[in-house]
Amino acid sequence: MALKTEPAFHEYLFVEKSLGRCKDLERLRQDFPQRADRITILRDDANLALEKLCAGEWRSRRAVLFLDPYGVQVKWTTIEAIARTKAIDLWVLFPLGGVNRMLTRDGEIPPDWRTKLNDLLGTTDWDAAIYLPETRPAIASLFDLEPEESSDRLVKQRVQVLADYFLARLRTVFPYVAKDPAILYNSKRSPLFMFCFAAAHPGNGGKIALRIADHILKMGSLKHGQRLKH
Repeated sequence: MALKTEPAFHEYLFVEKSLGRCKDLERLRQDFPQRADRITILRDDANLALEKLCAGEWRSRRAVLFLDPYGVQVKWTTIEAIARTKAIDLWVLFPLGGVNRMLTRDGEIPPDWRTKLNDLLGTTDWDAAIYLPETRPAIASLFDLEPEESSDRLVKQRVQVLADYFLARLRTVFPYVAKDPAILYNSKRSPLFMFCFAAAHPGNGGKIALRIADHILKMGSLKHGQRLKH
């Protein structure tokens, strides 16, 4: 879609870690010969490549970036680096389904999963927003013995809470974030990804980009019914 856009972009950078998929991307030069000299295929970890790219000079440049992870690979440090450019319009697929599966019902999350979630969300206190304490009242026995002590446990809230939390995290680093992202579902109507938009430019450029993104997301939601219900 980017390669078909008119007027054309000055440069196209495709970052992919898989060797096989990089070879697939190389065929884009044949499919779009008029754009071939503008296409760069970079085999690298997208987090590392983007942090290097974002560390460059951005005062005279603008870009549109699409982050399309297979799971929870995108790190928050990458998103922060993108925001610091004050020049990049970001579209990102947030893995609602994958994260929701990692958030166990009782809050007992394996250490390696917790580390991945920390990297993804850029904080270690996300569980306070995702889980609510539920107190079971003390119950007296039928034989007038001492009542059982009340017990506390964590209860996972609905997926909407997770979606709202990630949008709030985006707002901590981007001046403009679309408030109504599109939700992509599987065949069983379980949410898989949340398609989010954030603009890094703090001025009119960011406002215009947000207005366009809001229109795109609204049209997509109306067409496909891809909205997460409260």
